[in-house]
Amino acid sequence: LIRIGLEHPDIRHEIFYGASDNARGFWDNGNAFRFGYRPKHKAEDFREAAMAAQAKLAADPVGDWYVGGTFCSNEFDADAGKLAQF
Repeated sequence: LIRIGLEHPDIRHEIFYGASDNARGFWDNGNAFRFGYRPKHKAEDFREAAMAAQAKLAADPVGDWYVGGTFCSNEFDADAGKLAQF
């Protein structure tokens, strides 16, 4: 994906998501595919193990809500109870 961004002659400004080839993906990777990106792996192959590991972690009302997990909650200082309102 990085090579495509650096070397493709038609790219000026695009937003790409380097997501794996998942049936349940929620990012639109259409732009990346348009420029030749083809993921080689499926994160879904590791879903069961990842979900089991996640179940062992303490609840994180911010990190559980946002993509990015605990990185999102590190400096969050608002009322986490209002997250579902947005």
